[in-house]
Amino acid sequence: EIKLYNNPNNGNFTISGDLFKKEEYKLIIFDLSGKLIDREDLGKTANGEHHFSLENKLTTGNYMVNITSQSGNIIRNFKMSVKK
Repeated sequence: EIKLYNNPNNGNFTISGDLFKKEEYKLIIFDLSGKLIDREDLGKTANGEHHFSLENKLTTGNYMVNITSQSGNIIRNFKMSVKK
């Protein structure tokens, strides 16, 4: 299972899951109009966590956060709220 926390947040958040210990994935963030806001490669980690500090890229609002496989298949989709 993949978790996103804190939600809501100020643009700083963590995504965790055991699958990040085994394979590489991608994080893709869209605003609700479908505009691409950020894309990051998620490498393997020993603890299965990825921390993001995107307070300078994300403004107050709602976003869609997709975790995808390297081939582009969506593994998990989150709705995330940013409040500043």
